[in-house]
Amino acid sequence: MQVSHRNKSIVSTVQNMIERPGGVKNLYSGLKPTLLGLVPSWAIYFTTYNYLKTVISPRLLGSDQNSTSVHILSAAGAGVVNSTFTNPIWVVKTRFITQEMKGRQRKYTGIIQCFISIYKEEGFAAFYKGLGPSLLGIAHVGVQFPLYEKFKLILAEKNRMKLGDGGVSQTSESNLSIIDIMVASSVSKIIASMVAYPHEVLRSRLQDSSPDSPYRYKGSLLSNFKQIYYEEGIRGLYKGMGVNLLRVTPSCVITFTSYEYIKKYLLSMSI
Repeated sequence: MQVSHRNKSIVSTVQNMIERPGGVKNLYSGLKPTLLGLVPSWAIYFTTYNYLKTVISPRLLGSDQNSTSVHILSAAGAGVVNSTFTNPIWVVKTRFITQEMKGRQRKYTGIIQCFISIYKEEGFAAFYKGLGPSLLGIAHVGVQFPLYEKFKLILAEKNRMKLGDGGVSQTSESNLSIIDIMVASSVSKIIASMVAYPHEVLRSRLQDSSPDSPYRYKGSLLSNFKQIYYEEGIRGLYKGMGVNLLRVTPSCVITFTSYEYIKKYLLSMSI
């Protein structure tokens, strides 16, 4: 939906995908490169984010790791590192998905073949198409992670108050339940996605701009945003947001909940 010029509802989009050759399989187009990208993406992000928190708080700001400024800077830094390393994977994923669009010839049959084909036809630089909007999308994690950390502290304090004097003596994330983490991760993800979504649209279209693609975006990021706005209006910058939220929110909840409990387990093992 992000790379389509037509305004379609979620239901009609799903219906059209199923009606095309391939049927239900079209709904899972690009799944392999997505799975290939998610694991290293989150591994790189969480590792960098936690490392930067330990570096930034004492050396640059002299504040604790739970301050909003530390969270914002750490999230931004982790976003830059993550986007730079994983952009080629998302280019391949986008190509897989968009080749299923009506009127597009299917030219990619596998992940390795897609990497080789893009390199031969467009060069190494093609793997970094859309990197500009991806870096611009640092605003997304710059909103999401500080909110997530803040919500965790609020929920931890709420739990502490419920426990009273017999509970934890100070606000601690150790008393967060699975529901607490699910709430904190989902709400922060939804808010961040709504704030920073236009960059997702531009990134997808730039990554889809292969020689046989109908899209031709040139010039600065601002001029590309203006082009979409003039051709499709403000709705063009938010195409597919509903589908995107349905896709990324459950994924975010599962990822963050798994991360928090695995981290908690590993920390308990190291004591």
